[in-house]
Amino acid sequence: MNKSKYLRLWTYGLFILCFFQIQFTKADDPFARIIASPTGAICTGDTILFSDNSFSTSTDLDTWEWTFSGGTPSVATGQGPHEIVWNSAGDFEIQLIVSTNGISDTTTYEVSVVEAPISNDFTETIDLSNGPVNVQLTPDNFNSSFSYTWIINDLVEGEVVYNEANVSHLIQVNGNHTGQLVVSNGSCSSSYDVLITSAGGEGDLVANFTISDTVSCVDSYLTFEHENTEGVTSWEWDFGEGAHPRFAYNGGPINVFYSSPGVKSVLLVVGNGGLSESVEREVVIGGSENGISIAANPKLSTDGDTIFVQPSSVISFRPNGESGLANSYLWDFGDPFAQEADSTSESRIGDHSFDTGGLYAVKLTRESSEGCVSEFVQYVRVVTESDQSGDFAISPSGKTCVFNSVSFTSKARGFAQGAAEVVWYFGAEGDAFPQSSDGFIPDSVYWTQPGKKIIKVVSKSSQDYEDSVVHSLIYDVLAYPEATFSFNDTAICSSNAQEVSFLPSMQLEYGIYNWSVVDESGGEQSSSSVEPKFTLLPDEKYTVSLEVSNSYCTSSYSRIIQTGSGCDDIWAGLIVQPARDNCGLLRYIIEGVGSESIQSWDFNFGGGTAEPEADGTSSGPFTVDFPPSQSGSQITLTVDDGSGNEETVTVTLDGSNQVRIP
Repeated sequence: MNKSKYLRLWTYGLFILCFFQIQFTKADDPFARIIASPTGAICTGDTILFSDNSFSTSTDLDTWEWTFSGGTPSVATGQGPHEIVWNSAGDFEIQLIVSTNGISDTTTYEVSVVEAPISNDFTETIDLSNGPVNVQLTPDNFNSSFSYTWIINDLVEGEVVYNEANVSHLIQVNGNHTGQLVVSNGSCSSSYDVLITSAGGEGDLVANFTISDTVSCVDSYLTFEHENTEGVTSWEWDFGEGAHPRFAYNGGPINVFYSSPGVKSVLLVVGNGGLSESVEREVVIGGSENGISIAANPKLSTDGDTIFVQPSSVISFRPNGESGLANSYLWDFGDPFAQEADSTSESRIGDHSFDTGGLYAVKLTRESSEGCVSEFVQYVRVVTESDQSGDFAISPSGKTCVFNSVSFTSKARGFAQGAAEVVWYFGAEGDAFPQSSDGFIPDSVYWTQPGKKIIKVVSKSSQDYEDSVVHSLIYDVLAYPEATFSFNDTAICSSNAQEVSFLPSMQLEYGIYNWSVVDESGGEQSSSSVEPKFTLLPDEKYTVSLEVSNSYCTSSYSRIIQTGSGCDDIWAGLIVQPARDNCGLLRYIIEGVGSESIQSWDFNFGGGTAEPEADGTSSGPFTVDFPPSQSGSQITLTVDDGSGNEETVTVTLDGSNQVRIP
């Protein structure tokens, strides 16, 4: 055999053996790795976090030995992570040695430390007794290679930002104007506090406020408003127990009702970002005495809320459960056959006799000693041998709101050949429209005043015209929910983005609220909170809309809000209240609102017919009817202040007696 060939084979085999020996040995070695955060150059005084990322393929690591050249601390053991600070500038080496089973590996990491930009806190006290003062903002240790940013929380302008080293800032009102100075060298930055304290000028805080009345009633609204708002940037109200709303955060006016009687303590705290003042006042809320019932004698029997009496008997009605005598009493006996003088009584005890069979609704309107008005109802069934009935159906059933039309249908029965005539009585002149009607399906009616309405119906027999039956019911008519709102005027005038709090003018205990804020590009923010907050950018125009429902009817209010430098310009808004008219027309009550400087009101009702006619001089309200086929009509109001300044607001009707938020 060729010896040269054997020599080559032997040499190749030895190489393979050595190769695998080398690979096997390397597999047991650890591998040292370092992770630093942040990476890149840092400033003196900054902290770097060093973490271990070492590994071994066959076993756990045993030890870690760290060396941080020039750092504090300079050495460390253990896996870490370790927080290291360099207080001097320069290039420094970090070394990590890891080991396992007596085998070690070493790695290094380089860090560059630059001198941190240096300045000092800025503090100044100024005197505003001669008017606003320009404060010169100048950093210490100025360096032309550094960048400087001043952030001033001004009590009038809000957050103001300057990207220059030397600037002038106007201080207008008393208080503490805080902020920050941020200095950067391109690699890192340092922050310093700013405090400018001003006194002696405008903006001395006064926390007094007005109340529409210091004595009121449960469920009646009181209006609160801060009087001296100059220099004030924050308001905190606490209206006391049972208040709706309990708290508020703007100057007002704020409408509040109380659900419980008693003496209520109202607290207002006003501030300007540094100083605050408070005042506390009391209001007296009278009770409605809901525990009162109506007693009636003589009577045959009682079934639930109905008493049974004989015809032509004199029945004495009196309030039962009073805590004291009232200022006044008014009885309405609901008797369509009574002479006008006998149909009501102003005595505490009211006497009346019912000559015709049927069901009567007797209403007591009582004004308490605190001036609180309450209404109480007692149904009276006058028993006769006749089985005739004159009851009727109402649509919508239950309740409605003022100016909403209601329809009726007679369900008279028990007459030998049917009722020959049905006569309806809806209420007083100036309130019910119409006051009366006739027929099995009478004209629709609406009321202009809220309250409990007595609907009286007389059904007459076809065989005996004198044979009649009465049927009366109480129907609740509600005021429209108020959909206007208030907000922080100071916040919208800021030159920076602000989170603005909104508050409905009147809060319902069980109301439903839908808010929408739409900017000029169509971007929308929405909320179903009672008191939402929305972020508004400076120098933008927003359409802010609120829709409020009390479960029976809905009001909508839309207005323009201009932020930033134009916040004090002319503004306009629309109040829209859907009504109902025989199901044959879409009806709305529409009213314009706007700034005090408005001279003309130009309405476009989108094809609707308005009553009265809009002539440009009145803000309304207008009753506007649309045919049911006219869906998606737009209502537009353009206002003018006589100096060439105009503003326009638009709402869209969706054709189903609802208002679509723009």
